[in-house]
Amino acid sequence: VGGKICMNSFLSEFEFFANHRENETAESKALRQKGLDQFNELGLPKRSWEAWQYSDFSKLESAHFRLPKENAFPSTIPESIPITSDFNKIVFVNDFFQKQMSSFPDSIIVRTIMDISAEESSEILSKLNTNENPFHALNTALMSSKILIEIPKGIILEKPIHILFQTTDISDLQMTHPRVRVKTGSNSEATIIEHYIGKCKTEYFQNIVTEFSLANNARLNHIRIQEDGINATHVASTHYQLESDASLHGMHFASGSKLYRQDISVSLNGEGSEANLNGLCLSNEMQHLDHFVTMDHDQPQCVSRQLFKYILSDSSSGAFNGRIVVSPDSQKTDAIQTNKNLLLSESALMNSNPQLEIYANDVKCAHGSTSGQMDPEAIFYLQSRGLNKNEARLLLINGFAREVIQNIQDKATQEYLDNLLNDWLDKQKNKM
Repeated sequence: VGGKICMNSFLSEFEFFANHRENETAESKALRQKGLDQFNELGLPKRSWEAWQYSDFSKLESAHFRLPKENAFPSTIPESIPITSDFNKIVFVNDFFQKQMSSFPDSIIVRTIMDISAEESSEILSKLNTNENPFHALNTALMSSKILIEIPKGIILEKPIHILFQTTDISDLQMTHPRVRVKTGSNSEATIIEHYIGKCKTEYFQNIVTEFSLANNARLNHIRIQEDGINATHVASTHYQLESDASLHGMHFASGSKLYRQDISVSLNGEGSEANLNGLCLSNEMQHLDHFVTMDHDQPQCVSRQLFKYILSDSSSGAFNGRIVVSPDSQKTDAIQTNKNLLLSESALMNSNPQLEIYANDVKCAHGSTSGQMDPEAIFYLQSRGLNKNEARLLLINGFAREVIQNIQDKATQEYLDNLLNDWLDKQKNKM
């Protein structure tokens, strides 16, 4: 019965959305219907599915989330933007684009309209047909906000582009399905900060698809920050496609939401491309944070590095699934995947599953995973240097997390995440 409630709920929202969008293109309508058909065929993920075995989405079946309506817009708009006001900004509040709070240079193309062209529809449909993630299909059906950023050939942006989705002042069960697409031209360089922040305790559901296309010799720094409300469900699909000699530096930070699942896929489609992915998850109470990362080496002489760290307190849980796939023609591949997890309580739980699939013979690949509590000898050593036990533990935790944060090239963002980490650690002091 619950599954029917869920499907009927999404279907009713789909019909409302379709009936209230005047002058929508035929391509857009057809694409949405394809997404809905695929979602209805797949259904919500089940624990019996191997790729989803650690995350329980059954509560979504009985909830009736609604798309945001114009008359539900918050009475007060946040005046300040987190991190810094010096960035280029693209701001959404409760899924509505805020033109007066946004600013970006004329050298790039930014489109926030919802209409989908025939070319875009073809691109999205090709990815939809090869993607078995039901949330990706649901996003295609119910895209509630859409942004396309194009960085032309040879453009080097000195300031980051901060894309902010802020949820605030909502009183009912609300869901949003943002779609973010970023295309970088050859020899371009940019920093994109994708930021989700919740300022309310009301339950809500976010389902995001983000797609990055890096042309030849493009350079992209992507920092994703998830600090949603403690009762939120946050699901994300993040896709990177790299052409020859393109370079990606990605940082994925998560400390918010009660249930969080992010699928990350990287396709190294061009010879000599390079991808570096780092992640840091901070979880406490009953939170569950889950990453599924797939790194596809499809061309020779590509390099990838992954470092994901979790710090788990109370009765929280985490999951990390990492796959490195090396195709038969991808000789001279150099790939390393590392997952390290720190458990701060005996009731915290971590599931780690690194995997290698290698179909070429001239490669250098490695993976490793460690989970455990803090080293008592290290704590004892720090106590011998004058720190009390709590101070020693906090210093070790901070050092464990800093290895990831210090890789962020933008100093303002690095400082912002440092402050988030310190605030989180302050809340753990009384539990040690």
